[in-house]
Amino acid sequence: MSDTQLIALCKLMEQLLVQHFEQGGAVFVIAADGEQDLAHDMRDAACQVHAATRRAMRERDMLGAGL
Repeated sequence: MSDTQLIALCKLMEQLLVQHFEQGGAVFVIAADGEQDLAHDMRDAACQVHAATRRAMRERDMLGAGL
């Protein structure tokens, strides 16, 4: 993954998680068609992807780049 793609993915995950908390968790519940267990798994997956992108950016000494 290129540096710009990594930055874009990080921003996307941040925005998704912010929307989740601003809308009281509705983002993942809507995406999961109301299935709470699936919505919970979706949120966990988004958090893990976001953490992985931040870790990759730290390893590339990119924290603060484009964010």
